Amino acid sequence: MRQIGTKTIGGFFVMCIAIDRLFKFIARTSPEISERFWFGEAPKINTEAALSVPIGSLYLTVFLVGVWVILVFWWIKNKQARWAIVLFGILLAAASNVWDRIFYGGVVDYLPFMGISIMNISDIVISLGAIVLVVVFWRNNREVI
Repeated sequence: MRQIGTKTIGGFFVMCIAIDRLFKFIARTSPEISERFWFGEAPKINTEAALSVPIGSLYLTVFLVGVWVILVFWWIKNKQARWAIVLFGILLAAASNVWDRIFYGGVVDYLPFMGISIMNISDIVISLGAIVLVVVFWRNNREVI
């Protein structure tokens, strides 16, 4: 069986984030379109943490930018590792959400999730990427840093 290359996976991540940015643009500029045709619920600007955990927006933004910078350095140090492409996807998705926090005061969310929360494609990429990294490191029993 042919393995999927890192360029293909990287391209998939770039495509996911491009679609996420497009949906966020539509949600910000035409919420009635996204509410009526796509998602059944009005998009919102989430100023809190994931799943609407109440943490102040400024503190959260500073914290997330710091974590993002640390992860970028970790990715640069380990970018030849096979799992580094997953970290690239997480960083790309996180950058999309951090962009929203800096320029819109919160993350633009547009996908209802089981009546619990509203999320976006970047949130899904981050969550799935984190799960993949945990499984990879657990299976390989390696040090993360």
